[in-house]
Amino acid sequence: MLLMWFQGFILKRFVWMLFPALIMLAQIGIEVFVPDRYMADLHSETGPHEYLQALILCPAVFLALRLITIAPSVAIKLWGGLALCGSIYVLGEELSWGQHWFE
Repeated sequence: MLLMWFQGFILKRFVWMLFPALIMLAQIGIEVFVPDRYMADLHSETGPHEYLQALILCPAVFLALRLITIAPSVAIKLWGGLALCGSIYVLGEELSWGQHWFE
């Protein structure tokens, strides 16, 4: 029982603390070591950075919806609504509101 709790704790700590730090270190490595001729493709409107950010923001929309549905108080529901609006806005911006898909 204690071992299962410890493994769960390590997994949660990895997901919430170490994984974002690893992503940040990977980004720093890309910025430092990737030649400039490839950086324009990485940072373009249809590049992988834009789509990876959108992929990360999709769960944020669903988590905000979940927060709104299970929140015990009105204040937390309002906070979830603000998170939902912000997530949808940033997701739409990262996808250029679909303009690149419908050209």
